[in-house]
Amino acid sequence: MDLTHPHLQPLFDPRRGLIALANRANIDQVIVDGAVLVMDGRYTRHDEAAIVAAGSAAIGKIWDLPDAQAAFAG
Repeated sequence: MDLTHPHLQPLFDPRRGLIALANRANIDQVIVDGAVLVMDGRYTRHDEAAIVAAGSAAIGKIWDLPDAQAAFAG
């Protein structure tokens, strides 16, 4: 975790900084039970672009639902 980013400064409370202010850009490496899940800020287990594309497609389907359209209609 890189706590030197400007959006985390001044870092009076590191726990608060991690929970409330830190984001993906602050994470360089994640290891769980010896398995490297994130290396150099990139997810290692699957294709991130494919995950994002699938998520975008799912959100598009939700927004196309009549209830979603009605909720945000003028």
